[in-house]
Amino acid sequence: MSGNAADPRLLGTDAESGITEIFHYDPDTDGFTIHTQQDVTALVEGNKYLHNEDTGTKFGELTRVASIPMSIYVELKKQGIIDDQKRFRKWLNDPENRFFRTRGGRV
Repeated sequence: MSGNAADPRLLGTDAESGITEIFHYDPDTDGFTIHTQQDVTALVEGNKYLHNEDTGTKFGELTRVASIPMSIYVELKKQGIIDDQKRFRKWLNDPENRFFRTRGGRV
């Protein structure tokens, strides 16, 4: 394969999800990486709006507490966090993840 490590190539962009994949070739190792990034600006702004509109109703079985970008969901799934209710609650309650919350309180 010919190329230059400084010449990344766009593989594609999904306008609906905001996910972009970029191919990076490393001629020194003859290897490559695919970098995935996602623009979550609209999702975070929507979450802020819903958080501000929260009326303080009780949490129920079908109460939305967060909206998480697909790229983060996939990573949490790989780590086993999505399938572990205790770990997922801890992740949702972590102040670093507040931008994904759609309402206050603790889960």
